[in-house]
Amino acid sequence: MMSIQPNTPNILLEQLGLDSQEAEIYLYLIKNDKSSALDISRGLHLGRTTVYRILDRLQARGLVNKISGELGLKFQASAIENLDLLVLQKEQEVAALRKSVPALINQLDLIQAAKQQGSKVVYYKGQEGLKQVTWNSLQAKELLTYEVEIMESFLDEEFAEKMRLEYALRKIPIRELTNWNYFAPYTRHEELPNKWWQARYVPEAELKIEFEILIYNDVYLMYSYKDDEIFCVEIYNAQLAQMQRNLFEFIWKSAKPLKIIGPGGEAKVEG
Repeated sequence: MMSIQPNTPNILLEQLGLDSQEAEIYLYLIKNDKSSALDISRGLHLGRTTVYRILDRLQARGLVNKISGELGLKFQASAIENLDLLVLQKEQEVAALRKSVPALINQLDLIQAAKQQGSKVVYYKGQEGLKQVTWNSLQAKELLTYEVEIMESFLDEEFAEKMRLEYALRKIPIRELTNWNYFAPYTRHEELPNKWWQARYVPEAELKIEFEILIYNDVYLMYSYKDDEIFCVEIYNAQLAQMQRNLFEFIWKSAKPLKIIGPGGEAKVEG
């Protein structure tokens, strides 16, 4: 019969986020109090460069203190109670993951729905991919969008203005939901905001819009361009697009209209 071994200090420290060498050096200092990097290197048969690198990491975690004295630089394990900081960090990581799970499930559900017969999912990366999916939206009969920021925030101004001109020339109605209650002038092509563009304001407390989303024809498109990462997913699925269109219409009914108040698409919430 296999016996169950109790958790050793090394295993428990690794569960708190230390790697095996970090745990080994930390336990060495617990047992030996003040030690030089040479002492640790000899005691654990580790290269001195490796020891210094690991000691720096342990100091950053609040688990090791540096002590300068007549005999040179030595290291000492800090108060054992500082391990609580590692537990707190783990708890914060779990809380952050818990918050992100609903959004992740929603996005995975959308992608999974696109696996139905006749559907396809196309992935794009980088600035050129972002331009491509934006250009593809010129096929729209009507374009519904959740907007985080104006196009110049993630595309160059020349391309953004070219898109606005094309929307107007092709007479594509655009409706967008946004967390912005005011738009500064943003275009030279007056026909687009005056004839083909409508926007409504949704307070962040009710719906925080964190992804640029486009819905048109049988396409549901979402993209992110934050943190130097540009990632786009274009999903072709009639049922998914219709479901998202219905959700958009539901939110649209209660959202507050923005009214054009000046040239270049300047607008603000009415009332």
